[in-house]
Amino acid sequence: MMKLEVTIDRDEDGVWKVECPAIPGCVSQGDSREQALSNIREAIALCMEARVEEGLPPTLETRQIAVAPSAKAEAALNAKRSESVEDLREFFRKVDEMHGPNPGREPDWSEHLRVINQGRARGQSGT
Repeated sequence: MMKLEVTIDRDEDGVWKVECPAIPGCVSQGDSREQALSNIREAIALCMEARVEEGLPPTLETRQIAVAPSAKAEAALNAKRSESVEDLREFFRKVDEMHGPNPGREPDWSEHLRVINQGRARGQSGT
């Protein structure tokens, strides 16, 4: 098993787009974040196989580098981080609503994620 980074974004129609930068042209999409990520896993396997058959390395080298974003970009990044924190708060609020104070009961995480994704699809943070 290997781990590859992917980029994920939502287009103006609400479709989740996923790309694997280590494999040029390896892209996929889905109606939900989870579906898009599942689809890209399959696409990565197929793209890697095709590259090897063409005599290419399965992936390109990728690196993370440090950059200093502009003030405008930094503000956008901070807003995105705040949105992610709010998504987590909403997730755990839903956990408490659905399961109450019964710590012995195993939660159904898929249901929580479904609720959050429905909210995202409506442009909200999980309601």
